[in-house]
Amino acid sequence: MDTGNSYTPGSSQEIEYVDRRSKFLSRCWSVESRDAVKAVISDLRTLHPEANHVVYAFVLGDANSEELGMSDDGEPKGTSGRPTLEVLKGSGLRNALLTTVRYFGGTKLGTGGLVKAYTEAAQAALARTERLLVRNTCEVECILGYAEYEAFKRYLGEIFCEILDESFGEDVSMHFRIEAGDLSGVRSRFTDLTRGRGRFIRDEDSERP
Repeated sequence: MDTGNSYTPGSSQEIEYVDRRSKFLSRCWSVESRDAVKAVISDLRTLHPEANHVVYAFVLGDANSEELGMSDDGEPKGTSGRPTLEVLKGSGLRNALLTTVRYFGGTKLGTGGLVKAYTEAAQAALARTERLLVRNTCEVECILGYAEYEAFKRYLGEIFCEILDESFGEDVSMHFRIEAGDLSGVRSRFTDLTRGRGRFIRDEDSERP
């Protein structure tokens, strides 16, 4: 079943790409906000005070609230930030920042040469980046009788489910997290097991890596 899961960067390595003595240092980062993007760029400028350009592109949020950004940082318009962003978008990664620090080697690469260099450097950085699955999930609360509890819990153990809390009183109250794509099936199984006597409550959607 397609649950709409996506991926975010995990561990990564900086790569070095050289073209006519210009050196391009690229890396992919996991970020959650524009402030996190600014912090990474600030750190890179501190680490590379002699660099000529710190080019970057980022993708934040999910498919329903996507936020994109990029910077040529002084390179000719469209030769660096845009190709970097296109490579990042093509990767399918979210909450990701792709950076390239350039040290000018003394020979101008031209518009086409710059696009090629930044594209290939970005692609090489992504090839050295781990992809972590982000599960699109939702939290659910339910109340059911003791007679159905064990059977329902066994069923939850057969799918991706994280039990967040359980309480035992006159009935059993369960609070758990499941993949959003499993919600309909879980609701149906719950209704069948409890013969419609249980209470099934869906909480707000969330995301969890």
